[in-house]
Amino acid sequence: MGLKSGRQLRIFAFGDSVTMGWGVDDNSHYSAVLEKLLNSGSCPDAHVQVISAGVNAYPNSLVVERLKTVFEDNLDPDLAIVAYSFNTELEALPQLQGPKRQRILRGVAIKSFLRHSAIYDAVVEDLLRAVAYYRFRDLMTQGTWSTRYHKPEVSPQKFTAGLQAALEVTRAHNAQMVLLLLSSADQSSELHPYQQAMIDFAQANHVPLVNMFNSWRTVDRSALFMDHVHPVAAGHAQIANALAQTIQALPVFTSVCKTVPETSVSTR
Repeated sequence: MGLKSGRQLRIFAFGDSVTMGWGVDDNSHYSAVLEKLLNSGSCPDAHVQVISAGVNAYPNSLVVERLKTVFEDNLDPDLAIVAYSFNTELEALPQLQGPKRQRILRGVAIKSFLRHSAIYDAVVEDLLRAVAYYRFRDLMTQGTWSTRYHKPEVSPQKFTAGLQAALEVTRAHNAQMVLLLLSSADQSSELHPYQQAMIDFAQANHVPLVNMFNSWRTVDRSALFMDHVHPVAAGHAQIANALAQTIQALPVFTSVCKTVPETSVSTR
C-alpha cells in the first residue's frame, strides 16, 4: 500500500463477515460501493480509497484489535469505520492463553484446511449453513456442539472499553472514527446490549453513528438478506449509501475536497 497524495482520503472498514462481504462479489460489498459513491459525488478531483478489513467470524473485540494493528503498521487511515459484529459468543478470544488458546488455533487450522475443499464449502458453508456451519464453528472454537446452552456472559462494559480503545487509537493518529450499527434480518424491536452500548458510546463521545437498525426497522428485509445476518448486494448498497451521507458531511472529507490541486492554480 503506497503513500497517499495530498488529495487522497484513505478509509478502512473494520468488521466481520458482513464487512468482508460474505456471499457477494468483491464489487458489491459496502466498502466497494462506498468507494464508488465517494469518488463520483461532489468531490470528483479527490481520490477516496476504501479498504475492507473485515474478517469472517471476528467478534467485536477482534475488530478492535485489527484496527489497532492497521494504525500500528502505519497504513495511515484518515477514517476508520467500526462495524458492529454479531459474533458476540466469541468475544473472549483475544484474552485466551495457554491450552485454551492452542485449542482455538488448532480448530482454526483444521477449518482453514477443510475450506480448501469445494465440497466442504458447498455443503457446510452454503447448503447446510444454518444447520451445520454455526454448530461446527462452535465445536472448533468452544469445544461444544451446543449453540443454545453455551453462551458466554455478556459484558457491555468490556464492549464499551473496546470502543474506547479504538477511539483513542484513531484520535492519537489524527483520524476520524465512524461507528456502523448493523442489524439482522429478523431484528425489528429488541437491541442487543452491545448494540445499545454502541449507541450510548456514540452519543457520549460525539462519534458519528450510522444506524442501520433504525433504517431497516420498518422495512421488508426479505429482499435485503441472504440469511439471518448477511446482506445481499442490495443490502450492502443501502449500507454504503447511509455511510456516504455521513462521511460526506465530515471535516475529514470536506477538507480534502477543498484542497486546490497545484495544477489548477493560476500563474498569471
